[in-house]
Amino acid sequence: MKKVNLYRVLLIVIIIVLLNFGYKFLKSKFYNNQGQSIQNQTNQKSTGANYGDLNTDKQRIADIAINELLTTDDRIKPQMITVKSFEKRTYTDIELGCPTVYISLAPIKPGYRVVLELDGKEYDYRMTEDKILLCGR
Repeated sequence: MKKVNLYRVLLIVIIIVLLNFGYKFLKSKFYNNQGQSIQNQTNQKSTGANYGDLNTDKQRIADIAINELLTTDDRIKPQMITVKSFEKRTYTDIELGCPTVYISLAPIKPGYRVVLELDGKEYDYRMTEDKILLCGR
């Protein structure tokens, strides 16, 4: 009888730990490094980046990825960043098409893939209206 209660307590503790980990994981995926919702970033402007031939609407979307990259290191300036490619995408998994060891399915969501270049290194950002993810991090 006591053994069964011990297993129940252990199971409850494991569930609590997993829920706590899941919450922190999902929170980190839906908010950028500054704790802002991805939707609230579209009004920020990273003046000085090399956008190539992107129109104004696409530049605003690319700015979300640029601002995310700028938060990783204070020494990075927008003038150092080039938008290598910009694609409208439809994502069918929670990892936004990035290679992962997890198998995950999610509702189909429209989004974008923005590849930035900084000092010869490419940064592959995937985003939807509520999530931004650096692929290969």
